[in-house]
Amino acid sequence: MGAADRTVQRLHLRAPSAQAAVHAVHRLEDALRCASLPDADERVLLVRRLHLGRLPAGLSSQSLSLLIEQRVAAVGGEWVNGVEERAARSDTVFFASRLQAAQAALRRRAQGSALSAWYWPLALPGVAVQAVPGVFVAQLLHAVSGWREAAAAWPALVDSVEVPATQDWWREHLPHAWRAHLARVVPREPQPAGTALRAQAAPGASSPRADATPWLGVLPPAGGHGGVDNARAEGGTARHEHPPHRSERAAAARRATRMQGPTASGERRTGSDIPTEGTETPSRAEDAQPRAVLGASVREDAEPSGALVSRYPVEALATDASGLLFLWPVLERLGFAAQDTDPSDAWLGPRVLRLALLRLRVPDTDPAWAMLASLPALPQACETSDERAAQWLQACRRHARRVLRISLASLVLRPGWLQWSATHIDVHFHRRDADIRVRRAALDINPGWIDGLQRVVGFHYDREDRRT
Repeated sequence: MGAADRTVQRLHLRAPSAQAAVHAVHRLEDALRCASLPDADERVLLVRRLHLGRLPAGLSSQSLSLLIEQRVAAVGGEWVNGVEERAARSDTVFFASRLQAAQAALRRRAQGSALSAWYWPLALPGVAVQAVPGVFVAQLLHAVSGWREAAAAWPALVDSVEVPATQDWWREHLPHAWRAHLARVVPREPQPAGTALRAQAAPGASSPRADATPWLGVLPPAGGHGGVDNARAEGGTARHEHPPHRSERAAAARRATRMQGPTASGERRTGSDIPTEGTETPSRAEDAQPRAVLGASVREDAEPSGALVSRYPVEALATDASGLLFLWPVLERLGFAAQDTDPSDAWLGPRVLRLALLRLRVPDTDPAWAMLASLPALPQACETSDERAAQWLQACRRHARRVLRISLASLVLRPGWLQWSATHIDVHFHRRDADIRVRRAALDINPGWIDGLQRVVGFHYDREDRRT
């Protein structure tokens, strides 16, 4: 569970001296990093301005973080989805995810609407939202290519404009440099996604509740420049990034063409060796870093509509197999990453997870089935007779029992909540359900982007309601 990317576009400070202003900025950066703000999951929250008032001399970073939390909680008005027309008149705007923001912007430009509202440049950093169509499309696609979940985001982004009303505009202004790339990474035909029984749609986002504690969903991001008397944040630029996780670097090395678009100046590629079969490498991961601009990041949703996910979204579906994705770090430690590069084993990972649900007799109605069915290009031939998947599941069972001292059923079958979208899977637990065996083995450290699932995965101990 890493820190969200909190960004302040402009910071206004008055201070008695330049030195006092510098100290205030440093304290503000620390406070924003530590403040408990509603920037969980992948949603993007945008606040037009946040007034902090006069800051007492000698105010500590901890006290300042509490002040920021109070100001954020006190922000008035209704949160408005950025896809709605009335969002331009609101000072508090949200998107379910940065993917939703990109989809909405692309559709609006394709329909001839201007992106003139104050929040569009903040929602799409690095994109000239009012540039001519060709430049706008090129910059947007280049921005998406920098996302760790780019491989999963491409199809959802293209699908948002590949409809009769906008496809002519899209094909006219799509840069030639991107045509071949998108033809490779975006399937032309719908991919099988499991049985009809288990292929229910991924949950969307919900609107903020008036009684949500006390975080309705806004957040001011990271520090800027200025002085001390009156602090007023109007937008921002200060990012606290985490180093990429090993699985992300391996993914880039294996499928760079899927994750990257046409080479552009300043674009970098990363990569690392893939673990060999049989090695057990402890998995250390950082969270997927959501991008937040005067607000926090987002939950990626392929659907354009949907309201802000509150801190405990009702759309997170109760499951009895919330430990299913704990199997992934176990697979990695057994050398699965090296095997998954073989084209004949494509999408072997989802087959292993599906087989685990079958062997543990998880009911078809459990959301874990729908989550697996939502993964892209899930093969139809995912039967229990799949010998390769059975071998890997048996290896996981043996490793869990002999090394981790926990049975497969005890690891996978635990109460929790699942929420997923076109690019992310989030697993939520009650904080009292933390298992010392799982924590000691570091199985619940956020893996971030998992190339074998084409999703960003995160684990959260943030629920306060108990499963009965």
